[in-house]
Amino acid sequence: MNADEYAGLCRRAAACLGLDDEDGFDGGAVVEVRGVETQLIRHEMAGSAYLMFDVGSPMPDVAAEVHRELLELHCLFVGRFDGVFMRDPVNDGLVFSVRTPLHSRLTGDQLAQWVTMMAEQVIQWRSTVLAGKMIDKVPAEPLAKASAAFAQRA
Repeated sequence: MNADEYAGLCRRAAACLGLDDEDGFDGGAVVEVRGVETQLIRHEMAGSAYLMFDVGSPMPDVAAEVHRELLELHCLFVGRFDGVFMRDPVNDGLVFSVRTPLHSRLTGDQLAQWVTMMAEQVIQWRSTVLAGKMIDKVPAEPLAKASAAFAQRA
């Protein structure tokens, strides 16, 4: 898949996902899909892209337990698709990465379905095996609104 085909694939997937910036997906920007921070990184030499999903950051007192549970989860999908859990050393969070082959038959609709399915899987993990073990994130938009409301009162 050449660069123009890849850009078109990303634009169509972004449109299907309802993303505001249809070009951001192609550029490797972090986008939010179903409340999960997601990034698509192209690996041209391998003829594939890697979908990166932010799983979250474990609470320090249960980090080892979370890592063990993710290793156990990994065993459940080995061989079904090429996914792996990783630790992001920059923010000390956990990431789920899925290799996505880029071939000429892949459509933007199919890529959007795959992204959505994997984001929903992360949501399921967060609400089941990882429930109560992850540091909750404060969404930026509500925080900004709360800050603005507080500033108006002052």
